[in-house]
Amino acid sequence: FLFDTIITRAFGSLSDVWERTQHLLQPDGELLMMKGQYPKQELTNFSEQNITTYELKVPYLEEKRHLTCVKKRNEHG
Repeated sequence: FLFDTIITRAFGSLSDVWERTQHLLQPDGELLMMKGQYPKQELTNFSEQNITTYELKVPYLEEKRHLTCVKKRNEHG
């Protein structure tokens, strides 16, 4: 059973979470990962393409929050 989208909290580095979840995604699936600070170093060390990170504004919360989206590479096209 494969998923179109997987949503996670930040339970590890971007590459670690990707390694643990990519086998569960459809060929064109997407990982949506919640992060605190902007994951600049993690993005530098991550080799996947098709990555977008959005800054989130959470009401009543002063801490930084980000959503990093990784689109799986379609191996058949």
